[in-house]
Amino acid sequence: MNRTRKLMTYVTTSLLIAGAQNLALPNDSATTVSDQGSSPPDQGSKTNPKVRQAAQDIYEWLKATPKDQSKTADEIAQNFPTLQPRQVQDALAQLRLECRLRTTGFGTKDDPYRYFGASTSRSG
Repeated sequence: MNRTRKLMTYVTTSLLIAGAQNLALPNDSATTVSDQGSSPPDQGSKTNPKVRQAAQDIYEWLKATPKDQSKTADEIAQNFPTLQPRQVQDALAQLRLECRLRTTGFGTKDDPYRYFGASTSRSG
């Protein structure tokens, strides 16, 4: 027990020191984290009303879809021509995070993700 506690203390201390060194910038540096070429953080679908509305519309359309009739993202996008492809992808990602939709497939060109209502099947 004592050895484990010591080991965890060493690991935690090392991580804290390494993290502090990575965060420290030289005093004469005029760059900030946002100036280093990183893109601004995405507002997220929870704060983007267009994505929230798209997610709700897609959910209403797919919620009763059984697994054997699941739809690809392209099929979903065709059903919602007013939405941009990125909005459809963000909405589908949000619905998956909320466990409101389920998927099959591996997400490859030959076996794309197919989406169906989460309430229709709990067995995968």
